[in-house]
Amino acid sequence: LFGPHGTGKTYKVLETLDRIQGESPHSKNYVYHRGHLTPMGLFELIEEHSNEILVLDDVHLLFEQPLAQQLLLAALGNHVNGVRVVKYKRQGRDRKTVFHGGLICISNLDMNNSYNDPVLDALSSRTHIIRYEPNELEMEAVIRDLASKGWERNTGEHVFYLRPQQCQLVAD
Repeated sequence: LFGPHGTGKTYKVLETLDRIQGESPHSKNYVYHRGHLTPMGLFELIEEHSNEILVLDDVHLLFEQPLAQQLLLAALGNHVNGVRVVKYKRQGRDRKTVFHGGLICISNLDMNNSYNDPVLDALSSRTHIIRYEPNELEMEAVIRDLASKGWERNTGEHVFYLRPQQCQLVAD
């Protein structure tokens, strides 16, 4: 999923996953990671959360790393006998995991147009690339929906809260 910054891509993905999976914290089957991620870190995420959806946010540099590209290709590849095996070999050690999960990558950059890389072309052929560009009315609807729920922030020392009516004033 890619689109301009500040349009609510991450919010929409996480809110949708939460809505689909229900409100119970035990029902969540996704892991959210934002920021720097090495290829080995990617492998570890795949290995540790092999039955979950990995939501990778702002990790566009990962797409420039050949090792990460290979791991993504394996994780998203065709099923062989119903499984996707992801392998990592380094310094005489072999590691492998069977990945049953899914991947959602969120970025401001269009993977198809930001790079000129045949491996990424192969990767994009295994994915659904979605451009997220809500118009002003759609953005206003999201803001009003958020305002209708009120706002709370717990810092550990203090709890800050705004009622929905107060949030609506901010939205207006």
